[in-house]
Amino acid sequence: MFKKFREVIANPSLLEFFREEFIVEITTKRFEYTYEAMWKCVKEFLRVRGIECNSPGSCFRELIKEGIVPEDYESPSQG
Repeated sequence: MFKKFREVIANPSLLEFFREEFIVEITTKRFEYTYEAMWKCVKEFLRVRGIECNSPGSCFRELIKEGIVPEDYESPSQG
């Protein structure tokens, strides 16, 4: 996900065709779709394991509680 974001913002030829605001909007929408799909996949994964969660935050906290994601995990955006 972050690799694609970097590709978009590092591509100077895009600025020849689109205004910067439009590129930001496209990139933001791509992130939103990816994030939405990711947390819903996590929600379903946990549901199958008998764990109910109804928000991205609660789902990710459950992943940590289950030991699937380490508590000290640092996402690529934080690194």
